[in-house]
Amino acid sequence: MGFGEDLWCPQAHSALVRLQDSELRMMEVVKKWMTQRAKSDREFSSQLHQMSMLVEKLEGAQPGGGLDHISQLNKSWNVLVTQTESLSRILRKHSEDLQVGPLNKISLLIRDKQQLRKTYSEQWSQLTQDLSRMVQMEPERFRLSYRQAVRDAAQAQKKYQESSKDKEREKARERYLKATLRLHEQHNEYVLSVRAAQVHHQQHYGVSQPALLTALQALQEEMVLVLKEILQEYCDLSSLLTEEVVSVHAEMTKALKAFEPSREYNSFIQQNRSVAEVPVCVEFDSSLLDNSDRLKAGELELNELTLESLQHRLTAVEEELMSLTATLGSQQAAVTQLELDLQAEVETGRGGQRVFQFSKRSALEDSRQQVTVSMVTRARLEAQRMLLDDKLKTLGKRDAPQINLDDDQLSVSSVSPDTHTLTHSLKHIHTHTHTHTHTHTHTHTHIHTQHT
Repeated sequence: MGFGEDLWCPQAHSALVRLQDSELRMMEVVKKWMTQRAKSDREFSSQLHQMSMLVEKLEGAQPGGGLDHISQLNKSWNVLVTQTESLSRILRKHSEDLQVGPLNKISLLIRDKQQLRKTYSEQWSQLTQDLSRMVQMEPERFRLSYRQAVRDAAQAQKKYQESSKDKEREKARERYLKATLRLHEQHNEYVLSVRAAQVHHQQHYGVSQPALLTALQALQEEMVLVLKEILQEYCDLSSLLTEEVVSVHAEMTKALKAFEPSREYNSFIQQNRSVAEVPVCVEFDSSLLDNSDRLKAGELELNELTLESLQHRLTAVEEELMSLTATLGSQQAAVTQLELDLQAEVETGRGGQRVFQFSKRSALEDSRQQVTVSMVTRARLEAQRMLLDDKLKTLGKRDAPQINLDDDQLSVSSVSPDTHTLTHSLKHIHTHTHTHTHTHTHTHTHIHTQHT
């Protein structure tokens, strides 16, 4: 039972945010409570000191108040006065220790808690936005473009079939080839986007979101442990060891021993457990293929029209994977270094120092989350790369399949010399289209990099 396995839905996320807010409010109350105790101890210490000063003023500087005979009663009385002054000094030191110890630490913990809430909310929002973009917006955009390409290709085919004059038929054929090229490219883009959406959906609910929630739970539990240490330190400093106070502090100690960070959130998780099913992932819209006998759902179309675009796409994906691999290596190295640094601090530190290590623990979890997000991206790209690579490997050393557009099933390269000219024109169209697409993508990437 944990955050990653049981608190993945939006309702659970809202509950987690409310939990963090309530814990922040509690920490603020604890801080004010300790501040009041430090003030009370300081004032009590001052009052006890005034008692000693009063005795000195009334009895004079000599022991026993100037009496010639120092009785046991006077000695006992002097002990009472002396011990009262000692108690005054003890309480004054307690007040000072509360200020530099628990009160200073609770202030740091509140700051870290606020930062943790902000970081978690931002990362959750980013993961949710990425999920919506990759699983809903991108596939839908390519699906709509695909549908338009289907209509355009059908219209171009109809005009081509209806054309009678040689000149008109030649133009209609060229338009039909262009429309078919665009249809096949849109088909491939849609196949890739659907596959990317499926992998991202799986990685989101299986890797990145659970990793974020698990990291949050680890940091939440760490904060519970830090708060336990702070309260224990407060308990130790404020104890006066009287019978009444011992009884009170025995109950406080018993309550503190009940703190177990690993079980702190069990009841919360049980109460806010996600009960809905994981949202259904996008699937290939087979209705787009109603008017096409060549294209297959979820499968890339490889022919003489799409060969070059698929090759370029594979190269682009492989280059992106190489860049991502380098980034991932740097991120993993950063995680390893943070782990070593934190381990060294833990081994050389003494008790009550966890609050000073929390920012490093938080940075470690952030770095781990960056690694997780990069691995999700790598998995998505690798799925596309395998889809492209496997398809291109089916060719072996053979040429790409030719595509037949005429009713008589004649290939583009075997109809006539004019058809060869059209094929050459088609390749020119394809090259121009790919160059324009590549330039647009590069420009978009450059702008995005500058913006970032």
